[in-house]
Amino acid sequence: MGGVVARLAVEDLPNLVDAIMTMSTPHSTPPVTLSKDMDTIYDQFGAQKYNATSPLLFSICGGTADTQIASDACVIPPYFITRDDGFTILTTGMPGAWTGVEHQTIVWCHQVRWRVARTLLGMTAAGSRQAKLVVAEEWLLGRKAIQADASTGQTRRIPVTSSAKSIKVSSGYDIASPVRWCRDEFACQDVHPEVINIPAPANTKAPFPLPGEGIRPNEQAMILDFEIPSGTGYIELRVDAQKSVTSGAFRRDTVSRKIWSE
Repeated sequence: MGGVVARLAVEDLPNLVDAIMTMSTPHSTPPVTLSKDMDTIYDQFGAQKYNATSPLLFSICGGTADTQIASDACVIPPYFITRDDGFTILTTGMPGAWTGVEHQTIVWCHQVRWRVARTLLGMTAAGSRQAKLVVAEEWLLGRKAIQADASTGQTRRIPVTSSAKSIKVSSGYDIASPVRWCRDEFACQDVHPEVINIPAPANTKAPFPLPGEGIRPNEQAMILDFEIPSGTGYIELRVDAQKSVTSGAFRRDTVSRKIWSE
């Protein structure tokens, strides 16, 4: 409910609010329609116009574990904001959480609140609206930019066997490394992989997530996906010596009618 109030309040506070982050807020439809006044509130939402001067808007949803606010109601309608204005993230897709969270638990689930705190602290240090959005994408979506810092780690060379390449680095979220694709020793260029965090439980036979604890911070890995102009040469990056690195080709499959094609 606080998210609903915040969205209405900023209409009277132009240029004073940088961002709104809501948790389990019903953005698109009320959980229960009991009065005409409630319909009026959501009519106001529909009339709001978002632009580059509006506060960034982020909605964190608990998914199917939230039995009070359905995920469909929690999602910010795509016609209301663009990806330049904010986004919706379900806790099942939040790196380090990767599970549904119940309606009240969302405010004390450690894996969620830690990322919310890091996002807000990072935003205070970010100057522009775009910079604040990048901070939110890093901590809530896991889109961490590769840092141009070659001072740490050990140089690894990964042979390229196809133009679509994936590299997995264990416990590698804080990796700081420029990544280069080299045809040979004398022809190298920077490449910008898509970076994705995935869970990597140490005990694959244990329940996931661990009851009462969730995923542990060190039980995750980083995937770097590349699309390279040529399927030859090697990928060069710097990784801490104690981290394991594996690689292979990847492919993209299209899902049609909710069924994987062969």
